[in-house]
Amino acid sequence: MTLILSAATGRTVAHVSAIMDPLIAIPREGEALSAALRVNKPWAERELLVAYRGYVARVLCRVLGARADMDDLIQDVFVRALECAHRLTDTDGLGPWLGAIAVFVAREEIRRRKRRAWLFFLPVEELPEAEAHSASPETSRAMKAAYDVIATLDPDEQVVFALRHFDGRTLEEVSALAKCSLATVKRRLTRAERVFFERANADAWLSSWMEEGR
Repeated sequence: MTLILSAATGRTVAHVSAIMDPLIAIPREGEALSAALRVNKPWAERELLVAYRGYVARVLCRVLGARADMDDLIQDVFVRALECAHRLTDTDGLGPWLGAIAVFVAREEIRRRKRRAWLFFLPVEELPEAEAHSASPETSRAMKAAYDVIATLDPDEQVVFALRHFDGRTLEEVSALAKCSLATVKRRLTRAERVFFERANADAWLSSWMEEGR
């Protein structure tokens, strides 16, 4: 199982992504698609949705966990993307661009749910089809417990923790997706890891996912 060393605690966190399907590949970038999106070509909107829906779902699921309203959140990402597509440049990669919008939508959703004082997560086995996997009941329960713990974090800290530990992103990738500096990512991650370990230690299902640093 893949592990990431926590600089804050000296321990390692088992990647939830290690028992999920491999990272959905970002479709090949195409200047023609970007150019067509800039001028609002109908065919480009359809192609963007077909090519990148799985990738957007992946980012949202890793940050938020499985959700009953995942289709609505995915749609929100693409609506926002199309609204600002005219500002795309030739150097903008469609994958990173959509990923950053998905993270923004996820962060907004976390804040909205916190204001309403409730968060609703479905069992991991109900992830969208693109996320299908054969995790054991024990692993699924541990993953559910992990998302319950990070749901108590500050929204910005939840985002960087999930991207780093649940999606296996590098710090540089987290910085790009979260639209913040590398120093900010490290600061938020350190705080999030500290809280996560403190709370996860009290959970029997999560304690098995944590090992003393080797």
